[in-house]
Amino acid sequence: MDGFPENAFVGRKLQIGTKAVLAITDRDPRRKMITLDPKTAEGSPEVLRRVRDAHEGKAGLYGPC
Repeated sequence: MDGFPENAFVGRKLQIGTKAVLAITDRDPRRKMITLDPKTAEGSPEVLRRVRDAHEGKAGLYGPC
């Protein structure tokens, strides 16, 4: 998937510093929040439609604590 190189981390562990280790378990399903402009709070539904259509509705990673 172009534009989402982090997808390669699913199923792997990432170490941050000398102590923190995150197990990346899945790609993160996106919701309405990504459509909101951080300055105006105006929504742009096209953003979520593009993620849904081009990336199975997922963007980002999920690594439970």
